Parts: sequence; structure tokens; C-alpha cells
Amino acid sequence: MPKLGSVRIVAAIVLIALCIASAAFYECLAAPVLTGDTSRPESSTFVIGEPVRLDFSVSNLGSSSDTLVVSVVDECGNAVGQWQTGVAGDTQGSWTGSWSAPNDKLGFYRVYAKLSDGVVLAGVGSRPSGYITYCIVPDPAKRLNVDEQDARFGMQGGFSTQVNILPYLGIRWVMVNYNWKSLEPDYPGQFLINQQSAQKSNQQYPPRTPETELVNYKGRHWQVYTVASLFDPPAWALAPGAKAGIAGALSADGMTAWSNFCSNAAQDYASNYPDQTQHYYQVTWEPVYPWNFSGTSSDLVDIYKTAYPALHGADPEAVVLGPTYGNIWQSSIAWHKSLVDLGLADSIDGVSIHPYFTLPTGPTAQGSELPEISGPNGTLLQNVHTLSAMFPGKPFVGTEQGFNTNGDESKELLQAESLVRENLILLGEGYRFNIAFYITDFKPDQDYGYYYNLLPDEPFGTTKMGPKPAAPAYAAESFLLEGFHSVGPIQGLKNSEYGYAFTRGSETVLALWDSTPQSTTVQIPDPSGPVEQYDWMGNGNTVSPVNGTLSIPLSERPVYLAGPTASLQPQQ
Repeated sequence: MPKLGSVRIVAAIVLIALCIASAAFYECLAAPVLTGDTSRPESSTFVIGEPVRLDFSVSNLGSSSDTLVVSVVDECGNAVGQWQTGVAGDTQGSWTGSWSAPNDKLGFYRVYAKLSDGVVLAGVGSRPSGYITYCIVPDPAKRLNVDEQDARFGMQGGFSTQVNILPYLGIRWVMVNYNWKSLEPDYPGQFLINQQSAQKSNQQYPPRTPETELVNYKGRHWQVYTVASLFDPPAWALAPGAKAGIAGALSADGMTAWSNFCSNAAQDYASNYPDQTQHYYQVTWEPVYPWNFSGTSSDLVDIYKTAYPALHGADPEAVVLGPTYGNIWQSSIAWHKSLVDLGLADSIDGVSIHPYFTLPTGPTAQGSELPEISGPNGTLLQNVHTLSAMFPGKPFVGTEQGFNTNGDESKELLQAESLVRENLILLGEGYRFNIAFYITDFKPDQDYGYYYNLLPDEPFGTTKMGPKPAAPAYAAESFLLEGFHSVGPIQGLKNSEYGYAFTRGSETVLALWDSTPQSTTVQIPDPSGPVEQYDWMGNGNTVSPVNGTLSIPLSERPVYLAGPTASLQPQQ
């Protein structure tokens, strides 16, 4: 009769064997997992003609075989490439393979990949399941190295020094943080004390933003210009009864401290950024009552009346910007009027605004109006004209403009179309520059990104992202128009047709589009000869006038004409 201990040992061995067999059984039942990426996984952004490799891997194949089918479409869903291959697992049940993707045309590309058994690419971060993306943009080496007076394009935030994206998109303007609450959280004069302490250790405080220091392309420094954002008051500076945590009226001592801070910040900013001939100070950021400002219009104007002499006294090259409303709707117009009546215009050198217009989804949406279509908010063009008339002679700049898709893939094309056209309207109407928002999606329901954020644990400064259609459309717009100055609207366009003319020296570029889904054709007299026509992604072809006239098809996606034009008056 066997001993009890021996029985237990045998039973344990049998149990272990059963567990191993069970694990193997369930491993066989586990579905294959398909993943994919590009050969530049941090941004999937390439220069035209540069090799684009798509890398795929499959795990949990076991001993089975399958077929991987890959198809590539452009931003409109048009097929541009397809590939399929057999997939067989190695001894570990895994497979890897690569494919050279189309790279000979500028634009946005969505790469669908699936196994024949129906398994698709899993969603990653804010990018949905079923695909990866890449884009082809103009070569940054061919971009002009413009000075700040000619720089038109910027992007607000969330950049990582590990992702060299600014040159690819043509970004020249960024925001830098001189936030009062951050620099003096505890008491007045804290900024100057910390600055002096850092200087003793040969350190700079606050340090220059990495976007201005580390950006380069193939060894060539990429010049970036900055706007300093100042006002977010610390709690100790607020007037009694002011709402904690947001901007608001200042106490008497707080106002004195604010003046001193402006003076110290301006001295520091001017010395930190001596390569700029002008120094832009955005005093307040969306000081909208009641959600982001707990004071009256008079309180807000007083903040400017204090900041203006302090900034100019410390920095002769100061350009004081404000008041930076959060949209460019009808409500924005009434709000600005109340501040003008209180004397705001005497305490700013330029008007900054966040010119949001289109909000197609979400609880605060005002319908699905596009920038050219009149709705509850009027039109973008009407509102731009009304605001300009309130501040005669003062330049306008946009310091944040975006479009939230709320994670709806079907709105990504609309996002790109709207943002490009809004930017053309603003620059065409003479805005000094316009800063886009945001480089990537950054949290659920905040899908403003020109790129998907592929690392959700890195909401700001992500080190891995994938493009949406807005990214290459923006890159093309900045490539074709950087350094140009607006001549104004093209005259004689009909109904839903829009266009602006831009010049740089002897060069002229026309930007034209139609705001409706129904395409039209505009006739432009041009007996001078062929011109180069570019689509909204920057692909060009030569078009010649017939009987002295250019026939240019228009759609919701802008086209650009570069070259001599005898007339900016289209034929009726």
C-alpha cells in the first residue's frame, strides 16, 4: 500500500500536468493579436520621397497560418495602395513583416490592416481600431527661414523634445509661460528672489522653452518665435471675495505686486529672447466672466492699465496684447465693446484673441456652422470685420484656435477643412499671425489634436503620435504662404466662393475655395502664361490659360495658385 506522501506527490504532478495542458489549450484558443507601426513611430511624418516602411507583427498564431491584408487610402478614402501576404507563426507563434508604403505624393494616408479571420489593429491612445496613419509633407530644408515680421504660423503646445515635429509643420510661433501664479505662488517678489538665486548657480530662471533651443532639421537650427503669457493671479493677490482658482480682481497690494511682476518678467523675457526685435506679452488668457474671471469689466481693464506702463517701462520693444477672448462669436463682440468703452484700447498695442468659430459637437456647440456660413454666431468674416473696426490701427493675432472632433473619426476631414479655411480668412484679413491648437489630443473628449496621442499616459508632451488630415494640410498651407503678406480678398467671386491674394516681393499666391459641397469653377484672367496650381496638401501641377483665362475647379478644400497673375478679378 503506497504511503500517503507518495500519493500526494503523484497527485501534485498530475495537477501540474493538467494545468500545463490547460494553459496550452487556452493559449491555442487565444485570438491572434495584430499590431502595426511606421518606420518613424514617434510621429509617422515623412518628407516626400522619403522611404515609408510599414511594420506589422502578429502574435498568438500558434501553428496556424493566416493572410494579412493591408490597404492604404488618402484623406478622402481613395485607394492608393494594397498589399497582402501569407502569415505563418514561428516556434513562438509569432510573425513579423514589412511593406514599403506609397510616398510620392504629399498628403494624409490611413493604413487599414486585418487578418483574413477578421482580426484588426487594436486602437491605441486616441486613435481608433482598424488602422494606423502617416503623412507626407514638404521638405523642411526647402522652407524659408523667415524673420518674425514675416512669420505667420504657430502651434500651441504639448511638444516633446523627443519628437522633432515643428520643422515638418512649418511652426514658427509658440507660447512661453511667464505665468504669475507659477512664478510667485507664495508671496510678492518671489520670482525675483528665485531668479537671483539661480543666477548665483549660473542657471537661468525660468529656463528658455526647449522649442526655441533644441529644434533643428538636419543640423540646421529651426528658428522659433515666442509670445509670453503672463496673467494668472496667485491667491494671495486676489481682492477679497474673488473666486479662488481663477483670474479675478486684484487687491490694492496685489495690484502693486502685479506691476512689479510685469516689470521683472519683461526685463527677464527681453534678455532671454534678444533675437526677437519685438517682444509679445499676452497679458490675460480668456478672462471670461464667470467661468474664468471673477471680476467686473472695470477690474479687467484696471489690470491692463497697470500692466501696460510696467511692461513698456522695462522693455522698450514690448508689444502688449489682449484681452484674449475665448472665441470670435457674437458674444465676443459685445464683450469687447464693453472693454473698449472703459478705455482698454489705450492699454494694449495689439488685440489677441482665441478665434474659435466652428464647434460641431459637444454640450456648448452652437450648431454645425462653418466659418463662412451664417448661423447663431454670424460668420467668421463678419465678426473679424466688426472687431477690427473697434480697434482701428491695432494689429490682431490669434493665440489659440482649434476644432474638437470629440473622438469622431468622421469629423476629421471637416476639422482639417475648417481649420485651414479659418486660418486663410484670418491671415487674409491681415492677422499678424495665428497660433493653432493643439499638437495632439490630450484627454478624453478633448480631441483638438492635429495628431492622435498614442501614449495616453503622456497627455502633454507625448513622445508618440500619429497624424490626422489636419497635419499635412497645415504643413502645405504654411509651406506655400509663409513669409507672404495679404493683399486682401479676391474681388468678383460669386456666392459661396472665397479667396485671398498674398504677395512676397514679386511673387503672388492666390488661395481659393468653395464653402459648399457642390464644386464650382472660377475663371481667372491671366494672359501672362502658365501658373502652378497646388491642392490643399501641397501637390502641384502646371496649368495654362486658355484664351487668356485660367479655369480653376473649387471645392471645400482650398487650392493655391502660384505665379504671375494679370488680374485678381475673376470673370463673372
